[in-house]
Amino acid sequence: MSLLGPKATKSGRHRVMNSDADRDVTMEFTEFVDEHRRSLYHTAYLLTHDPHHAEDLLQTALTEVWRRWTTIDGEPVAYCRKALLNNYISSRRRRWWGETATDPHDPPPVVVADHQPDVALREDLRRMVEQLPPRQRAVIVLRFGQDFTEAQTAEVLGVSVGTVKSQAAKALATLRGRDDVKELNTTLKEGTA
Repeated sequence: MSLLGPKATKSGRHRVMNSDADRDVTMEFTEFVDEHRRSLYHTAYLLTHDPHHAEDLLQTALTEVWRRWTTIDGEPVAYCRKALLNNYISSRRRRWWGETATDPHDPPPVVVADHQPDVALREDLRRMVEQLPPRQRAVIVLRFGQDFTEAQTAEVLGVSVGTVKSQAAKALATLRGRDDVKELNTTLKEGTA
């Protein structure tokens, strides 16, 4: 039996993997995971902004990729990234996303020292992007976090380039319209003046 467990057959029943071909498939998938895990985790983290949720999201996507490993047409990294995004968007549709604090007097957010303005800026931007709807957030993460082109983003999300453009425009308009973004812009302009 493989370390990755039994492989499901088309009938849905599991079989023990013990042939040389099965071992080759297992080794190929293991090499894929070893090679691409960091970049896929980075994408998952940019979507969730939580290391534990990112790890769960990546594990779910890798499980789906493993189930279909021998039938994937095209680039497995793109397939896995698409599985990440689909699972993220689906999980955000669910009513309950995690535990809720019961103490109404939670401590205030950590304030970053003045000598670390870049970290504070990054944290502010992260919080703002975190509040975007899932599809807009996915577009922003791929376009600006992963530096994908509009065409690459459209391909990964399975939408048209026009949809990517409109989702990015809506997300950026939402961010620009926020009062805290206006304050951030003012702070940045004063800091560079």
